[in-house]
Amino acid sequence: MIIGKVLSPLTEASDRGEKFATYRLISSLREYVLIDPERLAMEVYRRTDEGVWTLRDVPTKKPLHLDGLKLEIS
Repeated sequence: MIIGKVLSPLTEASDRGEKFATYRLISSLREYVLIDPERLAMEVYRRTDEGVWTLRDVPTKKPLHLDGLKLEIS
């Protein structure tokens, strides 16, 4: 499962904190994507097979690879 959020000034703190903490309890969640339209960047959090979350910063000029969906978005 993948959850993606477009950040806004009003929801950014919640999307990064409280919501992400709640989403991490979903065992099927593999990727959590935050899209920041102000910075023109994306953050991709991935759960490893060991259950550890990793972060990858992706500039919007580069394609976004979503492993869980076997998908690449330009």
